[in-house]
Amino acid sequence: MCGSSERSDEDILLGLEGPCRVPARFVFAALASACFAISYGANVVLSVAIVAMVNHTAIARPHRAGHATPHCPEPPGHHHDQDGPFAWDDVVQGYVRGAYYYGYLLAQLPGALLAERRGAKWVLWGANALNVAGLLLTPLAARAGYGVFVLLRVVMGVGGAVTFPAMHVMISNWAPPEERGVIGGIVYAGTSLGTIGATLVGGYVSASAGWPWVFYALGLASLPWCALWAWLADDHPATATHICQQERLRLCDQLGQPRDAAALELPVRAICSSGAFWALLVTHFCSNCGWYMFLTELPGFMQEVLHKNMKENAGISAVPYVLMWLLSVSLGCGLDGLRMKGLIGTGAMRKIATGIASLIPCGCMIGISFIGCDAEAGTALIIVAVTACGGMFVGFLSNHIDLAPNFAGRLMAITNTIATIPGILMPILIGVLTEGQETLARWSIAFYITAALYALMFIVFTFCGSGEEQPWNNPEEVMGGLLDPEYNPANFINSLDPYFTHERTQVTA
Repeated sequence: MCGSSERSDEDILLGLEGPCRVPARFVFAALASACFAISYGANVVLSVAIVAMVNHTAIARPHRAGHATPHCPEPPGHHHDQDGPFAWDDVVQGYVRGAYYYGYLLAQLPGALLAERRGAKWVLWGANALNVAGLLLTPLAARAGYGVFVLLRVVMGVGGAVTFPAMHVMISNWAPPEERGVIGGIVYAGTSLGTIGATLVGGYVSASAGWPWVFYALGLASLPWCALWAWLADDHPATATHICQQERLRLCDQLGQPRDAAALELPVRAICSSGAFWALLVTHFCSNCGWYMFLTELPGFMQEVLHKNMKENAGISAVPYVLMWLLSVSLGCGLDGLRMKGLIGTGAMRKIATGIASLIPCGCMIGISFIGCDAEAGTALIIVAVTACGGMFVGFLSNHIDLAPNFAGRLMAITNTIATIPGILMPILIGVLTEGQETLARWSIAFYITAALYALMFIVFTFCGSGEEQPWNNPEEVMGGLLDPEYNPANFINSLDPYFTHERTQVTA
């Protein structure tokens, strides 16, 4: 109980009375970071492994007459990777890589509702368990046929879709305002860790043990998390079992008692008339266009254009995500420190971090198009661009909680649903642009488009974004008809209540 001062034998035995040895909120942050690592690893690993899965010799075709653009020359002693068993051309590969995002697109809002009604802990556990099972079944599904494989990736996308909105619910319950930058940085840095693991395991294991073991290795390595999360994670400090009383009282005082946020009617009209929300939505969409370019297309670009084989590709692809992880954590600590000293506000903090995550990648995308076939310079620019993307975790991706902590999960579901569309379109776009012509000139078209979107992202969030809590976060205080029940396009969401609602344990002081 949040306000209880009674000592229990269990509290004494567990060491929950007195000073906290390990703050429970940082145990949560570490486990949540690992949660994202598994979810992102399950997504990214295919982009690396598919290079070893595809029979490149079988799908090779000459350039169209009169339209050929010279390839970048292969370096001396360049080693070609062994062909895989699947004769999937560039367009088919685009659909295979994009299949994950079909499930990801469909399950965002249901995932947010489920997390708010049932509690985010077990929703996140189930989502990651789905991804772990999917990893272990991937080799079997791929051999069963293209259609079965695509279906499995769609199902895995459903698991991945739940992660972001459910995690926003957890963070709003566990991160006090003055530590949201630090905790958010740690939690979302897990996406970088998952990408690091997927690229390193994908490259080295597929080159040495074969592509099926890439999926087996990641799936088996993820199993311990399922046990640790079930044991140590809790939905709220008030109901947590592994937390000292001192920390429980502090967090409950700052964050309040558990409340059924899903019981609040979504203020759709107020949200749709909010400039801060629209700025966040546009920013999220533009950022994901670039993010998915790096996440799903980078390994193919390095393989086909820069002529890096699987082992080289794995090492180089992992470097920027290591740096990205370091940047997101250090940036969160640094900007939180400046905010606590009163030097910057929450809005400035989000805009600085988002500016880093937009302007630097924008410049790098343009630079890659101008350097020609200089593989070393191209690799360096990719590393700088991906590293800078780490600012998004401290920037706009934490902004949903600033604007409306009561609706953080559903806001993330809304913006992330729209921002998932690039995950479907980017692989298809790259497949169409580079069909039979894996050249820098063809890739440059995609780089220019991405650079323009990064520029738009910076302009919109800098001039229209906000770090202030919005009035519609507390619907009962909003007057003037904004929440007129006769005008609510979200009634279909609330109609799902009977399927998701449950009786929560009331915590009293």
